[in-house]
Amino acid sequence: MLPADLPPLTLRQKIAQLIFVAASGSAVRPREGADFDTVRGYLEDGEFGGLILFGGSIFETPMQVNTLQRLSRLPLLVSADLERGAGQQVEGGTDLPPPMAIGATGSETHARFAGKVTALEARAFGIHWVYAPVVDVNTEPRNPIINTRAFSDDPAVAARLGAAFVKGMQGAGVSACAKHFPGHGATPLDSHVVLPTVMRERAALDREELPPFAAAIRAGVDTVMVGHITMPALDPKLPASLSPAAIGMLRREMGFQGIVVTDALMMGALSTFGSPAALALAAGSDVLLYPEDPMAALADCVEAVESGRIPVSRVDEAVERVLALKTRRGLFQERSVSTEEISKIPAHEYHGKAAEAMAHDALTWARRGDGAPIPKGARVSLLIVRDDDFAAPPEPFLAAMRAEGALEFATAKVGHPLPEPPAGDVLVVAIYARVRAWKGRVGLSEEMEKHVGRVTSGRRSVAVAFGNPYFADQVPAQSFLCAWSDSPAAQRGAALALHGRIEAPGKMPVRLGR
Repeated sequence: MLPADLPPLTLRQKIAQLIFVAASGSAVRPREGADFDTVRGYLEDGEFGGLILFGGSIFETPMQVNTLQRLSRLPLLVSADLERGAGQQVEGGTDLPPPMAIGATGSETHARFAGKVTALEARAFGIHWVYAPVVDVNTEPRNPIINTRAFSDDPAVAARLGAAFVKGMQGAGVSACAKHFPGHGATPLDSHVVLPTVMRERAALDREELPPFAAAIRAGVDTVMVGHITMPALDPKLPASLSPAAIGMLRREMGFQGIVVTDALMMGALSTFGSPAALALAAGSDVLLYPEDPMAALADCVEAVESGRIPVSRVDEAVERVLALKTRRGLFQERSVSTEEISKIPAHEYHGKAAEAMAHDALTWARRGDGAPIPKGARVSLLIVRDDDFAAPPEPFLAAMRAEGALEFATAKVGHPLPEPPAGDVLVVAIYARVRAWKGRVGLSEEMEKHVGRVTSGRRSVAVAFGNPYFADQVPAQSFLCAWSDSPAAQRGAALALHGRIEAPGKMPVRLGR
């Protein structure tokens, strides 16, 4: 129910409520295009309805959000990408294992806890809506953008764990978002760069892609994100985010009545479509996320309604959903957060310890041969493989390995001369490479794959993937351990498992060797 004293909105103001602009959570280290002055201008000139937040820290972010809330005529609905916990964006928040690590545990308890912890910390920072969980089914090993962001390549696992995450998050007072409808897991292309097409019959979509979304809807998920991906079985011409047929299927066949949000409208997949915000609104999306030029997007949508291409009723139903969610999140009663409460919730000692335990529970042997665990007294040589410049530093792993007696290491980095590993009884290859937007690939570069293959050939060797599990198909080490992420907890746990100090009890949530 909307507040009785809500002032009437003009057509322009209604459409502005549907547009969410990028904002930095830090005034000191702003992200380009989302600095404070730019966002203040958007709020004053555009009166936009919400934000997608990037960066910040546990003290900066709530203060930044409070300041922006004071500048806005109506309360802002603040959202963020926190698939791996609040620490993914907010420095000092808890870093959780990625969804595929939770998939390796198979634990609904872990999935529900991840949702709850993320929500508790998000609320403390002034965030009301989190773009998680990813319920895509990662059936394409070459997928450059989903990978460990998915729970599994098994739709039943993704459905079960995704629904548990939704319940944990929304039970703690933050809206969840099942994404990327109707499924981004079966493509080798990144929609940040190009528009992928998934050639699947409708029966295959019903069997593999759609069950996790159906499970999230049954769990009561507040929002669903539509992806920039074309599925001819649903619409032969338009990506789902711009397709009345795809969004209509989500509404009518799957019974979803909550908010439909686009994936970011500035992504490369939509570069050939003029006025994508207006097309998305006409197709049935309620929230138009992160357009490249928010003021132009607003003008395009207003013109489309005034010209009759979009009925006013479409705007009214969308704005009613957005304002209703703001009401449910209590924003018309209190839009600011108390900075005094910050130290009581984020990165609580229990959250950190639980995240470490989850990371250890997720450790998984893809294969286990001679040299795993490393025999006592064996001389260990380390080769650190850094396949891009965005992976976390390897210091937690190195420190833990040194504590076990490994002293010598070499680092192989893309674009630099590739070194020979030190001599030793057992060679440990630690692979650091993140799945990230615009990278365009998920596997090792050809040069790095050949180098790692050559140095492990004929040697007693163990490889560890701090990320992509499909590296196991590229690296011919005798044993292969999946740690799922490069978080400090995962790095420490991997070193302990390599030496037999802890078990690696996880089960592979994806099939290898395809």
